Order: sequence, then structure tokens, then C-alpha cells
Amino acid sequence: MKSTEEEWDKYLTHRKENNYSVIQFVTTQWRGCDANRLGQKAFTGSGRIAVNPAFFQYLDPKIDKINEYGLLAAPVLLWALPFGPGRELSPGFYLPVEAAVKLARYIVARYQGNQVAWILGGDGRYFGQEEDRWKSIGSQVFNEDTPGLVTLHPHGLSWIGDVYDDQVWYDIASYQSSHSNRANTVNWINTGPVAQKWDKMRPRPVINMEPNYEEIFFTIDAEDVRNASYWSLLAAPIAGISYGANGIWPWLRSGENILNHEDATGTTPWSESIDFPGSLQIGYLSDFIQEFEWWEFRPANDLLVEQPGNKAFNHFVSVSQKLDQSVILCYLPAPMEISLRNPNNYDYSGEWFNPVDNQRYPATVSKNGPAVISIAHNEMQDRVLILKKG
Repeated sequence: MKSTEEEWDKYLTHRKENNYSVIQFVTTQWRGCDANRLGQKAFTGSGRIAVNPAFFQYLDPKIDKINEYGLLAAPVLLWALPFGPGRELSPGFYLPVEAAVKLARYIVARYQGNQVAWILGGDGRYFGQEEDRWKSIGSQVFNEDTPGLVTLHPHGLSWIGDVYDDQVWYDIASYQSSHSNRANTVNWINTGPVAQKWDKMRPRPVINMEPNYEEIFFTIDAEDVRNASYWSLLAAPIAGISYGANGIWPWLRSGENILNHEDATGTTPWSESIDFPGSLQIGYLSDFIQEFEWWEFRPANDLLVEQPGNKAFNHFVSVSQKLDQSVILCYLPAPMEISLRNPNNYDYSGEWFNPVDNQRYPATVSKNGPAVISIAHNEMQDRVLILKKG
């Protein structure tokens, strides 16, 4: 909404070159932007709304350009934050169901010719008293002929995967861990509803729509981004991860502040944030994971003889194993030694992947008896262990 053509080209070029595959954006006025660069709003009114075609004519080439770069467009149709400042910029929260459905249908009709994945609501509460409302909106907006996968973007520390198990239009089981490196968030990602429920619902991709945003609250750094991202990726069958930075989501330029958010004076502009360490390292993650048949991996933390995260905060080890047991991936967030059960007594070769600099080096794998593998990681940063059956 705010970018110039030159800025948009710079951003998309960077994301394409760094192994990103999806661009998420909001398609109406919302908490982060009350009008586009020309001062136009997507619609006016509440009970009875009037759509502004000029706003969408401005947006059209931006969305086309996403696809031209070989990227998938993921439009958020109805921003829906139910609390905090800027609720008047949350049409998914305040519009009556009938008006919300009409607005979303208009956007879907306009962009269903693009390569898209629809995000019906943004940052909303979709359960409890709001559950029936959103199920009604979703079932009226989408049908079996609508092209593209559909999901919702929940608010912080909320999981709605199994809540929407009965909704045929809901294709991606989504959650948001939000922005914290504290114990409650770390434990929620690794041992909370995602890890506990992914195999108890109908099969769908499971994706954290909003883990730690780099530089948000000036407390989240690249290590926090990597921790939340790898933990999220491996807590359920591997499907994907979302990246964000505090200067990118509101498209901050030098000297600007974030609309309807905490005072972020000093936040790095979007044009510099795209080169943050975490921004580049999530690109490494994407390239790394795609060398495997990632869709055949399932969580396998039960292979650990002992979970280090049970004894030390921020030491949770995530394990994912290919269905045929030919490859095991382990994310170690800190230096430690781990032991893995090896019930079939396979011979595995080991390799370390450094998620910080995208480099690899051999890992020494020791058999401790016929059914246990031991590996030590002594470096100062997090690592991913790759075990391949010989």
C-alpha cells in the first residue's frame, strides 16, 4: 500500500534471491496503514459499505508483480485485530457479517486469477464467541471452486487448527506464537497445542503465521528468530514458516513511526531490515529444507533418550524424521550432547548445518551400544544435525 514501484521491485527481488516463496500483505486499510500512498482507502462505511475501485486499481499491478517474480501472493482480506489501538482499522472485527462477506468476495473475485493463498482474517480471535461468526464468513466467501488454499491468521499465542476441522474451506492449520523469547512462548511452541494436536485432526499443513519478528520491542534478535522458526517448523509435519521484521510489516521509512503500535522510534527502515541477519538466515532455512523430501517428515522427539529442554530453558531439541527413517533432522539451539534411540540399529553418517552462515561440516556420530546414537555439539551457536542412513 505504501511502496513505490521501485521499492516494490527492490523488495521482491531481494525475497526471490533469498529463497522466500510467499509474500503476505493486507488488501484494505488496516492497523499498519490507514490509506495507500495516494491517500485512497479500500472502502468506506460500516453497515453499508462502498468499495473504492481506484484503491484496488493501484494494488493490482503490485499483486501481479509478486507472481511475475515467481512468488505466491497471500492477501489478508479482513484485518481483524479485536483489541488494542486501531480497532477502527479492523474491518474483520467491526463490519457486520453481511458487509464483511461482500468485501471479502469482492477481493477474491478480483484476484482469483492470480496465484494466491487466501488469508481470510488477520490477527483475529476466531474461537469462543467469535467462532460462529468466522465460520459463517468463511463458508459464504469460499466454495469448492475457489482457486487457492485458504487459512486464517490468528492473534498471539492462539491455535485454531482443530477448532476449524469441520470447515471444508479451511486448508492450512494456522497459529501464531507471537513475539517473545520467554519461557511461556518457548514452551507453547514446543509442547503446546501444535505439538499435541497436529496428528489428531484431518491432514493439513500446519504453519506458524507469526513467530518472532526481528527487532520488535527491541528485544528480538536473529537468534530468537531462528529459535522460533526451527522449533515451529519441526513441531508438526514440515510445511513452512513465516518471517517478519518490525520495520517491514508497516513499511517504515527513515524517520517514520508505526501507526497504531508501540513507540518504535529508532526502528530500522524496511529497506535495511531486509538485510537483517535473521532475514537472510530464514532464506538459508528455506534453501536447506528444500533439499529434502520435506513433506515426508514427521516430528520424532520420542527418539531422544532425554530432552535437554526439560532441564534447561531454551535448550529444547526438536527432532523430525523421514517416514522411512532414512534421514533424521535435529535442531539444537545451544551447545550440548544428545543421545538418540536407534531401535533398528542403522548406521547413520552425520553432518552439521550452521543456520547462521549457511555452511556445513562433518559431525562425529558415536554408537553407544546397539540402539543409541550420541552426538556432541560444542560450538557457541545453534546448529542443525543431519543424520543419513548409510
